[in-house]
Amino acid sequence: MPTFVDTDGFRLFESRAIAMYLVQSRGPPDSALYPANDLKQRAEIDQYLHFELGTLYRGLSDVIVSERALFVYLFHFHFYF
Repeated sequence: MPTFVDTDGFRLFESRAIAMYLVQSRGPPDSALYPANDLKQRAEIDQYLHFELGTLYRGLSDVIVSERALFVYLFHFHFYF
């Protein structure tokens, strides 16, 4: 798990939160990486930062749960028949 400890002892985990914190705390006030004065551009950046949470991880969790259910079914079938 990614973890960040700032020079003042502030601790933060989760890669997206760390990236956003670093850009906002270390970058210029209106950085092109995460512009403070353009809400729409920041929203587009956030959209890509969080895409994997709602789409990619959801799809992966469906596959993992399905495979686990299949394993439990086959395991049960093997022992009782």
